[in-house]
Amino acid sequence: MRKYFTLLMIIGFMAGCSSDDPSSPGGGDDTNSIAGVWLGTATLQSLSPASHPIAQTMAPAIGVPSNISIAVTQNGSDIDIRLTSTGTGIYTDYSGTMGASSFTAQWTYSSAAVVTEIQCADTVLRDMHLQTDNLTGTVSGNTITGTNSSAYNCVLSATQAPDGVVSGTAIFSITKSK
Repeated sequence: MRKYFTLLMIIGFMAGCSSDDPSSPGGGDDTNSIAGVWLGTATLQSLSPASHPIAQTMAPAIGVPSNISIAVTQNGSDIDIRLTSTGTGIYTDYSGTMGASSFTAQWTYSSAAVVTEIQCADTVLRDMHLQTDNLTGTVSGNTITGTNSSAYNCVLSATQAPDGVVSGTAIFSITKSK
């Protein structure tokens, strides 16, 4: 069960940010400030291909919100983010750029970049290796909404033979913590 929940958190908590709202933190400048701690939920929206055994195993997690926290540090337009599952402590670090109305970030480290021996719907054990993880989104006042897209290379646990790529998309909504 822990591996299933770990897998849910890896694919299911995703995030992103941006702003052109003058009432948002730092609004009206050429670069908005989103530094601080943000709390909310992330919800897995899709997995593809849906026919892959890992996607079939994770299908029950689609639409189920997970609690997350996002800590942002910022130096000018450069941002660093740590997205953490508040239920498991699993985290992913991102680096990116914040502009007047846009934000993008790519993963730099994940405490669960490799998940091993996932018991799939077809009873075969598989490993997942994080390959890409990108954040985008929008800031409105003290709320950030966004999306996260990630892709994992899958291999058979017993032989490490390649077994395709599974991609996931999630949405999130977070509010600035006081």
